[in-house]
Formats: sequence, structure tokens, C-alpha cells
Amino acid sequence: MKTSAFIRSAGLIAVSAAAVSCPPQPEAVYPDRLIVPGEDNGSKAVKTAADYGITQKPNVIFILLDDAGYGDIGCNGQTYFRTPNIDRLAENGIRFVNHYAGAPVSASSRCALLTGKTTGHSFIRGNLEFGSGVGLYPSSVTGEGQKGLPASEYTLAQLLKENGYNTALVGKWGLGMPEEESSPSDKGFDKYYGHLCQRMAHSYFPDHVWENDAEVPLEGNTGEAGSIWLHDEFEKKTAEYLSEFLSSQKPFFFFGTYTIPHGALQIPEGKLNDVEYHPYTTAGWWSKASEDMKRYAVMMHRLDLTVGKIIEQVEASGKADNTLILFSSDNGPADEYGADPDFFESAGRFGEERLRGIKRALYEGGVKVPFIASWSGKIKPGVSEHIFASYDIMATVAQILGTDLSEKTQTDGLSFLPVLMGDTANQKQHPYLYWEFVGSEPSEGGGPRQGVRSGDWKAVLNFGEVAKAKAGEGAIELYHLGDDPGETINLASVYPNIISSMRRIMSDAHENTLFFPQIEK
Repeated sequence: MKTSAFIRSAGLIAVSAAAVSCPPQPEAVYPDRLIVPGEDNGSKAVKTAADYGITQKPNVIFILLDDAGYGDIGCNGQTYFRTPNIDRLAENGIRFVNHYAGAPVSASSRCALLTGKTTGHSFIRGNLEFGSGVGLYPSSVTGEGQKGLPASEYTLAQLLKENGYNTALVGKWGLGMPEEESSPSDKGFDKYYGHLCQRMAHSYFPDHVWENDAEVPLEGNTGEAGSIWLHDEFEKKTAEYLSEFLSSQKPFFFFGTYTIPHGALQIPEGKLNDVEYHPYTTAGWWSKASEDMKRYAVMMHRLDLTVGKIIEQVEASGKADNTLILFSSDNGPADEYGADPDFFESAGRFGEERLRGIKRALYEGGVKVPFIASWSGKIKPGVSEHIFASYDIMATVAQILGTDLSEKTQTDGLSFLPVLMGDTANQKQHPYLYWEFVGSEPSEGGGPRQGVRSGDWKAVLNFGEVAKAKAGEGAIELYHLGDDPGETINLASVYPNIISSMRRIMSDAHENTLFFPQIEK
């Protein structure tokens, strides 16, 4: 096992200088060239949904957590708190161990998921506040909401709605306001309930939420406390929408973008030590944990109960065999509002190695997230090592529907329907996965950065606190995930040809954008 001194800094977990500068000795063990995955994609058969026995449009339920790490669920190694219902999804479906969020923060991650584009091509590449000037990031914002998706951005919800689906969202949006015509109602959802603004979603006792472009007051809530704990309302609205959809003859898309465990670690009064609410008060770790960590565990358990109720509602309807359930998170774990990803090892482990980094980092812990796909009678249970990202969702749904996306939008995604159906021989592979991230200010989280995974090679370029950065230019770190999943040994000095290839990818994968000009060609 490799060892390193972990140092928390600006939202990242860095390794000691010795670990970074000392590659394996005395000789290199890998070819000094990038062996690009997907070079045989042209030989893969392209099958229709009917070829896989899919004869009717399936219902799609997507449960997306907020700031939950790869290691925050039981089936991915969490041992402190339990997630039996999420684990049940995994037992009855496919648990993916190499799935990545489209970005290390919420807005750009959700944009990548819903539009099928990497952050090198997508409209939103960071958390840009509503009302900000072009390329400007105010130090304080008093308004509500973030810069939204323009009319030109085609979404997964629009794709499904145009194919005859009922569509609904419960939870956090963060991709625009009604004033910009970029609320969920403008981007393909028939109905929605929850937060439009990411900052408002920091509280579980907000004084209002939004429902179908109208503010709904939550009387008595102050942001810090109140009688209405928002996740209870999310669960009620979920049951309401699903009841309506499951009784309809039309297929449906339900997007549950729940805020747990994002933001303030707030739970209903009296629930911290309520053994009927959660089972942890007699666990050995409970007496050693901070109150914040206890709340974190309670919130994750409460979210898992919601997942269980969704599963039960679908099964009771008799439509489980025509319902695809997907489960994931928008980025890695956060260390904000009292959360401590070290305590629960929320970023996760691969074997003995702990994944490096948290939210905002492009190391594995910042972007590798849980992903489960369950579809009764269609998906054979198992574990998959397929390497893919959230921007593949739209292409997968399009293949299920038999829709040509090129008529509507240009995506970066590849359908992973073959691997869902057990047809790994015909699964196309990405030559690389790409990320870029721009903080709300140059100082936040250490400035702009780029990341690439190609096969087992991972390259990370942190530009530091600069106003402008040139794509692919700077000190690139290089890791071999096959032998070093914890990204502890920087091999950049040993493999110059691979570094050169990574620079080209970082330049080619990036397009300049007006609203996020910190990285340019």
C-alpha cells in the first residue's frame, strides 16, 4: 500500500511533496504512450432497444443526491451508517464502480447531466450567480438563483417530454429562474417542487420553496429552524407525483434531486437520539462523533428511507418491470457547514487506498460518485467497471427511445445501454473523460482546473489562483489509477509522451465561452 501525508487545502486534499516528486524507481513500468480506449468503437454493433427486448417506453426514475460521496452508501463500503434501500437497488441491479459526475460542483454537474455535454462544451461550467455581468463574479450576492440554461440548451427532460412522457422534478434545480425562462418549466418539466437557487438549498428550514414557477411560503421557518423540515415535504410531493404518474397510461420521468446531505446539517427537533428514527445511538462510533456527524448519519438514513418508499410505491403499482431506476450524486463530498468527509471516509476507498479529494477537486474523490441502475426483469444484477460519466445519460435514454439526438443537439455522451443489457461486447468506450471547473472567484477552491481520464491514466491540471489560464498549459499531474487509485504518486516526469497527449486532449476538449473565460484556448 502506498502512503502519503494528506494535507487539506482550499477544498483539495494534496499529497506531500515527497509523494508527488518521487515516481516508482528504478524504471518505468508502463508504455510511454497513451493507449486510447474506444479505438475499436467502429466495430461495435449498434443495436436498437427492440434488439434488447425493450418493446415499450420505460418509466425513468432518477434519484440524484447532493454532495454525497462515492463512499457514502453501504454497498460502496460505508460502515458507520446504513443505507439498506439503496443497497437493495444495487443488489437488484448494476452497481458501477467507475462512474463520474460531469463536474465537481452542483450547477455545472447538473448541466452536464441534463444536456449530455462535458464542461468543455456546456453552457454552465461553475456556479455563476444570477444577475452577474459577463465573466464577472460578485463577492456578495443578495438575489436568488444562478445563471440559467439558455433556450438553445436542449435537456433530457425535453427529450422525454417530446416522446410522450409525463415529467416532474422534486428537489433542487440550480439552473435558472423564471425571469430568464430557464426554470424547470422552461426546460421540459411539467411540474416541479423545490429550490431554484443553490444557496437557498443550504437550508432544510427555508421560508419558501418554488412550485411551478410560483413561490410557496413555508410558514414559521426561519432558515435555521422551524416546524417544516423540507425533506419531509420533498417525500410527500414525491409520493403525490408518483401516485399520479403510476396511475396514468403514459410513461413518466421523475427526477428526485434531493438536497441531502448538502448544506446545513439540520434535522427535525428531537430526532438526533430517536432510536425509532435511526438505529445508530447504540453504535460504537456514536459516542465519539461530533453532533454534526451524528446529524449527517441521520440525514443519510432518512434519505435512504425515501428511496425505500419510492421502490415500494413502484412495486405496489405492478409497473416495476417497466421502470428504470437510476441512483447517483452530483459530485464528491463537501467539508462545509460542519460536514467532515474524513470521519465517514465519504470520498470512498478502492481496496486499501482512500480516494483523494473532495467537492471542487478533479481528483477521484471530487468526481467519482456512486451510480446504480435497476430495472426488474431487464437488468441482470452485478457490478460493472465500465468507465462513463453523467453526460452519457441522455444518449442512453435516446437509444432506448430510438431517437436521433443529432436532430436536436450535439452531445458528448455515449449510450451505455449495451452494458445495462449485459452486452459488454458491443459497449462503446470513451477515448477519454474530460472535466474543467471554474470557481466563483479565482481564490475559491484554488482557481480553475482541468482533468482527463483515459483508460487507467488520470491527468489533473490545477492552474492556481490566476485570472486567466491557457488550456493544457501548466504543471500537469499524472496518475495510474490501475495501481494507484488514491492518486498518491505523480508519474508526470516519467511519461513525457503521455503528458503531451494529455495536453492535446485538454486543449481539444475545451471551447472558449463568454460566461466562463478563465480558461481559454
